[in-house]
Amino acid sequence: MKKARTVLREGELADLESMVKIDETLFPPEISYDPETFLFYLLHPSSDVILAEINGEVAGFAIVTLSEPGDCQLVTIDVAKKMQRLGIGASLLKAAHQRAGSRGAKSVSLQVDTNSTDAIRFYERAGYEKKGPLPNYYRNLSDAWEMVIKL
Repeated sequence: MKKARTVLREGELADLESMVKIDETLFPPEISYDPETFLFYLLHPSSDVILAEINGEVAGFAIVTLSEPGDCQLVTIDVAKKMQRLGIGASLLKAAHQRAGSRGAKSVSLQVDTNSTDAIRFYERAGYEKKGPLPNYYRNLSDAWEMVIKL
């Protein structure tokens, strides 16, 4: 499939409903974020919400936040199912790394479900390494991998 022409921009309050809908289609209720969580990240000064659009439609988003000096946390990358495998996730990840670097981060960490093999491969291809397991990490008690990349 050819790479989609993606426009990246800052997430806004008006994007909240689209973000929630995308997240709910990608993750089960015990893993997906609630609207209040997205609102927190949209408003919090140490967070960046990067939105991807194709032809004016929200195709996906990434959230990166300063978690401690020198480290940013990649909270999530969500790409609408019908827009996956078009290079949108890679564009969002690159933008998230740039934002983290602009905040002085030397590394970016994330958590990913140990059963999400496609996501794990995606992050490994981008240069992330598994730091260690996080048993019972999610509300449904499934495990996660802590992964990290040096910028």
